[in-house]
Amino acid sequence: MRTQSTCAKCNQLVRNNQAYCPFHHSLYMKQWRKDRGGRSGYLSDEARLRSNARAYLHVYLKRGKLKKGLCKKCGSPHVEAHHTDYRAPLEVTWLCHKHHLELGTKIAVHNYSGQDGQDEIAQENRENHSDQCWAEGEMSELWG
Repeated sequence: MRTQSTCAKCNQLVRNNQAYCPFHHSLYMKQWRKDRGGRSGYLSDEARLRSNARAYLHVYLKRGKLKKGLCKKCGSPHVEAHHTDYRAPLEVTWLCHKHHLELGTKIAVHNYSGQDGQDEIAQENRENHSDQCWAEGEMSELWG
């Protein structure tokens, strides 16, 4: 037989594996968020931009305003969206998982900087990656 838990603050019954009743849980979470810089404190600006772009794209897919395409490399219908610029969330390249990983590996190697003081250069490379690679023809083997 299960034993019921009680709130650590007021001894009211709580749901399974909960430490607090809903009221005290909300107070706890409010303080937790305040201590950690609020909800926006979780993600960096770059991570927030990526997250928003993915969410925006997902809404368009869900509402049927945008349709998934085929993999740009192999034509597979099982695709993932690849953003070259997160500031344009609906401009994506459709790639299967295999080719998306290959492209991600190529980008990581291209942007790697093992030297101190090179962070600004690496950041600039990330921002301009798609333009540079298309102009230089680096990714032509991926796109056939």
